[in-house]
Amino acid sequence: MDGALNFMRVEKTSTPDSHEVASEVASEVAAKMRKQVRRKAGLSCCSIFIVIILAIAIFVSVSVARTGLFKIPVVSALVYSEPSPVRVVPAGEPLDSFISNAMQKIIRERLANGQITNRDFVLTLPEGSFTRGLQDSIKNAKVSGLSVADGAQLAVLDGEAELFLPIKRNGASTALIVRFVPEAKDGRLVLTMRETRIGKLKLPSFIARMIEKSASDSMSQFNSEVGKYAQIEQIDLREGELVLRGRIIVNVEVLKEL
Repeated sequence: MDGALNFMRVEKTSTPDSHEVASEVASEVAAKMRKQVRRKAGLSCCSIFIVIILAIAIFVSVSVARTGLFKIPVVSALVYSEPSPVRVVPAGEPLDSFISNAMQKIIRERLANGQITNRDFVLTLPEGSFTRGLQDSIKNAKVSGLSVADGAQLAVLDGEAELFLPIKRNGASTALIVRFVPEAKDGRLVLTMRETRIGKLKLPSFIARMIEKSASDSMSQFNSEVGKYAQIEQIDLREGELVLRGRIIVNVEVLKEL
């Protein structure tokens, strides 16, 4: 009898406790859940990464297509159309000869009595002369892979001006469009950019500043021509023409030779 009881006691003590079993099961379940969570987290990170890459690719494709320099299937048809100028400006008299002739005429009229008492002047420059000057200045300019079409022009609007520079590249047609305001500074004409676009894409500010500097440097010939006779004090813009106001600075002896 005692032996049977001992056997029962041994058998009872060797049976796993229900709390231990529950704890082991819970641990296994928790481990599996952690693996699933890590797997899902990994998949989520991959999905987010893929979405970011796709978003960047779409943004770049749209931006490139909007320039018109490259044709991207489907995208270009949706986001790009060939730009056109605000109006067509026929080329007029070359700018340098127009300035020279106009200033000499003003000066001769002031010297009718051998003296010049009024040194103030007003000179109206037509947009056609600026267009002619622009076209002449780019005839010999060559950029690899690009060709500038004959439609380059400068239109003077009320309060601002528009430079329109058509560009052709491998069959694609687009244009550089710059809106700017000519201003008088230290007796010279300087340019302040308002907007710079290529095709339908507005260019970043740092590129616009580079174009602004290049455009301002290109005005050196204009300033030199005007500077032979006068100092610019004010610039007004009207539809189709730019009006310079300032003072004649050459001395009387030089004026008499004109």
